[in-house]
Amino acid sequence: MRRAARALLLLAATDFLWVRGFLEDLVGGCAAALVSAGLLAFYCWILVRPCAAESGQDKREFRLSCGSELLRLFLFAASCNTLWILYIVSTLLQEGPPQDAWEQFGFALCIVVILLTVVMEAALFWAGLLRLYAASPRLRGRHLALAALWGWVPLLNIWHLTKLIHAASAGAGPAGKETKEKGAE
Repeated sequence: MRRAARALLLLAATDFLWVRGFLEDLVGGCAAALVSAGLLAFYCWILVRPCAAESGQDKREFRLSCGSELLRLFLFAASCNTLWILYIVSTLLQEGPPQDAWEQFGFALCIVVILLTVVMEAALFWAGLLRLYAASPRLRGRHLALAALWGWVPLLNIWHLTKLIHAASAGAGPAGKETKEKGAE
């Protein structure tokens, strides 16, 4: 339940300008600005501290679990935002080219908001990926080469990312501890 609430709040945070525009119509500018500031603060908090430390977890396992959590949140936010951006772009294309200055300003503002959403998602992705690669020497070699190769192929990059999350989660959980203990004997 906590993960779902965090994912939904993060989705709202990556779309904070859309949320602010909706709230301005609903409750007014000051309340909308406060909610937007709160969403941005939550987004920054998630980038710094995506998960809580569990008892018995060492630093490496904590970094792996946090990196996996950030990448899971990225997958959720990116999936939802892709659908939303496709809807916005299709709406803009159906309306035709902007006719007057206000329409041109609105069109430019939509493009800026879409780019800001993409940048926020990219920060989420890279924060998670860098944590995984920094915490796990096992993931650096082959997975890094495959990520560089498949990162540019649509759908294959998502498949590889889910494999990476699964591998990191297995290394951070109890199964990872067992393999370390067996290897030490």
